[in-house]
Order: sequence, then structure tokens, then C-alpha cells
Amino acid sequence: MLRAMSSGNDRLVGEGGILVSSTVPTAIGNTMAWLDTRGRWARSEAPRLIYGQETFIGFEMSLVAEVEAVIVERIDGVKNLRVTTVIDQRDPAVRAKVYARERAIMDSDIFSGVSFDFHVVSRMGSPLEDIIGNPGKLAWKR
Repeated sequence: MLRAMSSGNDRLVGEGGILVSSTVPTAIGNTMAWLDTRGRWARSEAPRLIYGQETFIGFEMSLVAEVEAVIVERIDGVKNLRVTTVIDQRDPAVRAKVYARERAIMDSDIFSGVSFDFHVVSRMGSPLEDIIGNPGKLAWKR
């Protein structure tokens, strides 16, 4: 079954008029599907991103409703990523959900060979700028 996240710009394309979102990469099992520049479906057994790694990580972490922001920083090239997930309050249940998303990212074939340094920051009501000095790339913000 093909799933697509709605962006408001969805359209019918390809054989059988499949609903596709122009916003989020779409997966069919272990197969990634995407639109090429001519609006045709392409498929690959090897996972392939249509967005950068930072954006993918941001989307993945945004599945936890309590996540307020995701910051990704490249360390020593493309194979080492520091991911900082920002939540407001210290809550073990929320952290468990964040850790599950982190595991999903690490287990993804898309990030084969990539090392991660994950951090969860609880703002405790403080502005994000007061907590994080050099934030890296803001990958997602609620």
C-alpha cells in the first residue's frame, strides 16, 4: 500500500492515478518511491531521499507531538550527525517516544554508515536561544 502525507498540493499521477504528495518522500515497504522531474513514478530497491538527511530527520522526529524543534549539525563531514531534539518539559514518557524515533532513524537503510550523536534538551519554559548557543541547521520546528 502506498502512503503519502498531505501537503495541500496533492495530485493524481502515474498509472492508476496514485495520490502523491510533493512534500514528503513516500515508502512502499522497503522500496522508496518518488516523482522524477517529469512527474513520473520512479522506484528503487535501494532507499533514496528526495530531501536532505536533515529534513528527513526533522520529519521523523516531528511524529512525536511534544517535540518543538529538531536541530541537525554535521560533524567531520557527512557521515557524522549531531541531532538535538527540543522538548519543553522533562517527561520520561516523552523521552521514550523520542528515543523510539531515534532508533527508527538509526535502523533506516537510508542512514547506512552514518554515526549519530543524539541529544534531548528540555527547555523548561526558557527560550531556545538561551539553551542552545550554536544550533546548527534547524531541521524542523513546530
